[in-house]
Amino acid sequence: MSAPRVFAGMFATIIVFAIVTYWMTGSLVVTVLESIAALILLQLGYFLCVGFLVWKQAKRSAANKVGELAASGEDSREDKHAHLTGASFNQPGSLGN
Repeated sequence: MSAPRVFAGMFATIIVFAIVTYWMTGSLVVTVLESIAALILLQLGYFLCVGFLVWKQAKRSAANKVGELAASGEDSREDKHAHLTGASFNQPGSLGN
C-alpha cells in the first residue's frame, strides 16, 4: 500500500472521528483535542507498522545472506585448501633446512 493512500485513509478516518466526536460532545474544543490525540495515535501506529515491516525484511535479508555465505563458504573452503591435500603436517621432518 502506498503512502499517499495510507495518508488519505488517515485523513478520512480523522474527519469521520471529528464529526462523530462533535456530534456526541457538542464541543468544538473537545473535538479538536480528541482529534489531535487520535491523529497522533494513528501516526504512531503507522510508524510502528512500517518499522515492523522494515525489521522483518531486514531479518529475512540477513538470513538469506547467511545462508548464501554458508553455501558459498563450503565451496570456497574446499578450493582454498585444495593445494594442501598432498602435504601432511603431522609427520616429523625438517623445518625448512
